[in-house]
Amino acid sequence: MSLRVLRACVAALAVTGAAPAFAADEALPTVDGGSAPAGITYRVEIEAPEPLKRVLAKGLDLVRWEGYANMTPLLLGRLAAEARVQAEQAAQTEGYFSAAATSAVEQSGDSAVVRIRVEPGPPTVVKSVDLRITGPVAGDADYAALLKRIRDDWSLREGERFTQADWEAAKRRAVAQISEKRFASASIASSEARIDPETRSAALFVELASGPPFRYGPIETRGFSRYSPEIAEKVSPIKPGEAYDDDRLALYQRRLLDTGYFATVQVGIDPDVASANAAPVRVTVVEARPRRVEAGVGYSTDTGYRATADYADYDFLGTSWRWRNELRYEQKIQSFATTFDSPPLDGGAWNAITAKARREDIQNQIVKQAAVGISHNWGWERQWPSFLSLSYHREDSEVEDVTTRTRALFLGYRLIHRSTDDFLNPRRGYLAALELGGAPPAVSTQAFLRGRLRMTGLVPVSRDGDLTLRAEIGVVAASSTEGVPPTFLFRTGGDTTVRGYAFESLGVKDGNAVVGGRYLAVASIEYTHWIAESWGLAAFVDAGNAADTVSGLKPAYGVGVGARARTPIGPLRFDVAYGEETNSFRIHFSFGYTF
Repeated sequence: MSLRVLRACVAALAVTGAAPAFAADEALPTVDGGSAPAGITYRVEIEAPEPLKRVLAKGLDLVRWEGYANMTPLLLGRLAAEARVQAEQAAQTEGYFSAAATSAVEQSGDSAVVRIRVEPGPPTVVKSVDLRITGPVAGDADYAALLKRIRDDWSLREGERFTQADWEAAKRRAVAQISEKRFASASIASSEARIDPETRSAALFVELASGPPFRYGPIETRGFSRYSPEIAEKVSPIKPGEAYDDDRLALYQRRLLDTGYFATVQVGIDPDVASANAAPVRVTVVEARPRRVEAGVGYSTDTGYRATADYADYDFLGTSWRWRNELRYEQKIQSFATTFDSPPLDGGAWNAITAKARREDIQNQIVKQAAVGISHNWGWERQWPSFLSLSYHREDSEVEDVTTRTRALFLGYRLIHRSTDDFLNPRRGYLAALELGGAPPAVSTQAFLRGRLRMTGLVPVSRDGDLTLRAEIGVVAASSTEGVPPTFLFRTGGDTTVRGYAFESLGVKDGNAVVGGRYLAVASIEYTHWIAESWGLAAFVDAGNAADTVSGLKPAYGVGVGARARTPIGPLRFDVAYGEETNSFRIHFSFGYTF
């Protein structure tokens, strides 16, 4: 085989990624023209700073074919030479445009070590950023605010190291910000990164084209067989003629998934400018199995280890009614609930019939509860439903071997309101939950009214800093707590309330137990500094308590620090908090925002 053919084969290897196409018995010429046996083994050692070293370990052809069985000294030498070029090119994508790479092959018998060394040189930094938006958006009333937001959120700022990955990510994010509302066909009209190798600087220019404003058209469905396509119409938050909003499509998708009927859901429009005035909303589903059995285990610093078992039939007797059953065993709480949910009604609402039994042993108070109820629900936000309910509760409370039985027919109302910039990992906005209800006399051991308000405010104070403000108040209007079921009274303390204290350990002292009171007040302030895109460190102060009188609401303080992570299922928190009243530290672990 000639060297020219060999070079062609090596070039094909680099371009296509295919294994070197040489027969096992084919003799390959060495540098001195002799014959070299096939089948040597080798390993690659890379000397380069992080993260360039990780990039090279994944991208070099030399590394990729480290286990190739028919490797020869000549082919290895060619791959090592090619690795120098690839290493310098990879360094450029990481912002090192004056990088110099060397390679050396050290062979001993049938094995070899290939050393790749990269001197990256000084990195290239961003000197200037020129962002522009053209198209119909320029005449929009919110144009100035949009342009400012894109510039403020631009991730590759002046003075930062230029990398190809960051450059592409910044452009994608800018396009996404324009296309979130109205301008679904936004794109990059032109972009340029002008690199000056002498000053090692990059001048960035991006022109974004908005395209025309879009409005929703009719709903088009695919994939429905067992369930009626009318479900897509009933749960839709979108009306034909409304201005396009990507958040509405995301909400629509969540609503469809939350019905439980579907395994996967895709909701979107075709960003074809020809249909901008009435873009069809395309709903494609894959129906889930109607009957499902699930089990799981977990741990919470509030209630300890847990095991769960669920059974659900999402097409009960072929009626599209949903029958859900959950058995839950935790160290402090054990419960069983069965619920029948109606098919979706107009506007995305649904009705439910529920029965449940629960036993809890918390702070030396044992409560056994049985309840049945009906409710009208709406909202369809995962974990954020609002409802109007009527339920009957019968509870036994045991404190120091004394058992008290209570009952209540409770009419309750809950309203959730959410306005945030992101559903799973928000940085800006607020969340609020209002609960109102009451129990009349005669059918209850004690007549009472109950109200509870919880609010969370999210404020980005800098590019890398977030402030979280939390407040909660609760009131039970009754002559005393006697006769009021414990479920409707208040205790606090734990992972998502006042950290530094055990779960529901703040309340009214009753012997060696802590029981619920008629009043609740909690406040919290927390600052998170994001060290990277997905994780950060937090410091916080919590204060709160529950009591049977307003004058008894002496706040218990908790202070601490923690770690934060943004995950696909919501924010994760790991905290270490000091409780002032107990003079001790506690660890807290939680997911998401809890209401």
